[in-house]
Amino acid sequence: MSHDLYFWSYIDEGTYPPGKEEEFAQHCVALADGSPRKEIALLPVEQMKAKVAEALEAAPDWTHDEGPFWLKGGAGVIEVYVSEFYARLSLRGAWDGDDANRLNDVMKPFACPLFDPQTGERFAL
Repeated sequence: MSHDLYFWSYIDEGTYPPGKEEEFAQHCVALADGSPRKEIALLPVEQMKAKVAEALEAAPDWTHDEGPFWLKGGAGVIEVYVSEFYARLSLRGAWDGDDANRLNDVMKPFACPLFDPQTGERFAL
């Protein structure tokens, strides 16, 4: 099973409260296509990567493979991609809700709410 989690922050987060799913989906597609929007805040890439790594190192069964990949007992993979505009965490294979929640918690201090493209929902911090 595969699931992508997207995180970004608006310069003025208050203008984009949860409930604007269509706008969130458009922003997600634009960011994934490499088209940043003027309303998107710049992210501290290296700090975010370090915090994700720290969280996964502390998690049971996850080990760092190569580059952006983390493995869970040979049955699960998390691919970590962080750019200056958004982060995408792709979970594949054997993962569970605790893994997704752990990654969501990592992004909260960066003021980056989760956007779930599978449901079209962007969650509040």
